[in-house]
Amino acid sequence: MKAKILFMCFSLILFSIILNTQPQRPPRFYNPDTVVSVSGEVQNVETRTFGPSGAGLLILSLKTEKEIITVNVGPERYVSSLGFSFSKGDKIEVKGSKVDIRGVPTILAAEIKKGEKTLKLREEDGTPLWRGPRR
Repeated sequence: MKAKILFMCFSLILFSIILNTQPQRPPRFYNPDTVVSVSGEVQNVETRTFGPSGAGLLILSLKTEKEIITVNVGPERYVSSLGFSFSKGDKIEVKGSKVDIRGVPTILAAEIKKGEKTLKLREEDGTPLWRGPRR
């Protein structure tokens, strides 16, 4: 009986060590090699439902000097919990990975500056901050 308990304790410790040493997978679309910084004026603010939880993804249309580009900001709940909001006409600066999603040029925002405030959304490798700290 004592041997079984010791074996179970050892197994749990070993399992937790293995779990915590697994490498973190980088985000699916975010590519650190395609990071750009653009500034412009918000043309549209939209919330789209995504995932099984039905969470709202905040999406902006940003008019730059060259184009109107889609900016995927992050979960609306996370953004508002940090005291941020966006409205048509806001002047912002976005840093993030420029990718094509279904043929649409899109920036996956890592950081957005609005006035004197900065909204930090992702780590340098693209890991979303709204998922909490890594282990």
